[in-house]
Amino acid sequence: MLSVISLAACLALASAVSAQTEFITESTLGANYTYVVHQSSNYSNATAPPAILYLGGTGSQYIEGQTQAIDQVVSFGGPGWRIAQYYNGTTDPVNVLVDQQFLSIIPVYQKLLPNIEWDIPSVLAVLADARSKYLWDDTRLYLAGYSMGARTAWPMLIANPTPFAAAAIAAGVPVNNVDSRQPELNYTGMENLANIPIMQFAGESDYENASQVWEHQAIQNYMTNTLGFSNVQLVLEPNATHGDMQQAPFTLDLFNWFLSNSGNATATSVVGTASVQSASVSYSSSGLSPAETSGSQAAAVSKSSATSSIIVSAVTASLMIIVGLCVVL
Repeated sequence: MLSVISLAACLALASAVSAQTEFITESTLGANYTYVVHQSSNYSNATAPPAILYLGGTGSQYIEGQTQAIDQVVSFGGPGWRIAQYYNGTTDPVNVLVDQQFLSIIPVYQKLLPNIEWDIPSVLAVLADARSKYLWDDTRLYLAGYSMGARTAWPMLIANPTPFAAAAIAAGVPVNNVDSRQPELNYTGMENLANIPIMQFAGESDYENASQVWEHQAIQNYMTNTLGFSNVQLVLEPNATHGDMQQAPFTLDLFNWFLSNSGNATATSVVGTASVQSASVSYSSSGLSPAETSGSQAAAVSKSSATSSIIVSAVTASLMIIVGLCVVL
């Protein structure tokens, strides 16, 4: 009888471990991005955790058979990096906090021609799809972006400021043509950002277009001096290169800063004029510029999605330990 009970306990423990340590890949159709979700270790259907939407840089692009696996691609920076660190055994307080307290939503970058940058309607479609499947606190949805993701975060916030309680923008400013030798800064619509706390991060050794210190300082000066905003901060990361910036800003201080901010959003404002229901999700791309609405065929989120689990290496190790204990029992 004891063996049966012990085996049942081991199987339950194994199930709990795998449930707490997995990235869940959601595959959607059309122009929507595949995205990865990490549920907090304390996640339950009865508790609404804070959530982070993270947009990575071009280095996070996934091409089947050509790049690293999706679970590795989403672990390069931002919350995905912290989660991977945690399950690789680095239990720093920041890694524990991100794993246990946040629901992380990470779209996987793919080029959706003619767009080279992130396609904003498709990102919003990911957010709407995730909101139909996962519970989070609508007043504590945060946006974070690095490089290309940071450049995308600006116009996405300008067009859809209501859903987000705060935003962290690392190594990326809004420009008219990122490929130009001297891209022109784009201040259009920044007056819409008066009510959302924004923390900018710039690397002192970052010399890439649209991410240099002087460019972030110009945005900071425009928002604080020209517009008179007090909700924007600029943090300079000493000696940080462009590549360093996908990890350097994502510290315990940043995630605690996220948690210190809450907004007034509801489920129906998660994607601007979205209508979020239990059976279907739709959103409107109204308010986006013509360039941002290219690819708007993604407006209807496909619900015929295939779900698979990508289990990080720590899961396998944990399950092996559990099985070993079960054998002893």
